[in-house]
Amino acid sequence: MNNTFCLSFSDIGFQLLHVISGDNGNSISSNHQFNYPSPMPPDQIFSGESIAFISNNIYKFKTDNNVENFSLSFALPFNYADIKKVALPLDSDKAQKKNQIEWELKTTLSGDLKDYKISVLSESDESSFRSAVVVAIKRALLIKLKYIADENKSNIKNVFLNSFALENYILHDKRYSEDKNFAFLKVS
Repeated sequence: MNNTFCLSFSDIGFQLLHVISGDNGNSISSNHQFNYPSPMPPDQIFSGESIAFISNNIYKFKTDNNVENFSLSFALPFNYADIKKVALPLDSDKAQKKNQIEWELKTTLSGDLKDYKISVLSESDESSFRSAVVVAIKRALLIKLKYIADENKSNIKNVFLNSFALENYILHDKRYSEDKNFAFLKVS
């Protein structure tokens, strides 16, 4: 039996969904809303104060429910990632793709590329080019998420983007289901 605490965030608090995976599939054990002491501006959801609040409530939840081993999955608000659709030559190799993506992101991202974890969410062939949906998230945020996991003697299973906002960006691409979150980063 595997336990996963799935966390999603808003300006008023965070939600924790406890999922238990076993031989018969997944089942939801419980769902809880933890409201911040006061509403949080969207750009402050992962400030030092809220990181401590999130970590402390996870610890209290696992202790109250006698859960010893669990993984964490985070569903981040859309504004905590930069997403760009990049056009690539149809016949481009891996090095050309990497160079093109980096060149495009340099014009979009604030800060140095080395400060971001960059992942390709999808690639598709268009009529005369190949397009890639690229996601960049600040490494500083990943360090904060890892801190939450470490403080609770856990590991990060997945980092997701909330699809309600993401679907507006890629809605025309019918390969995606509109009712799902999209994993874009596997943290090991």
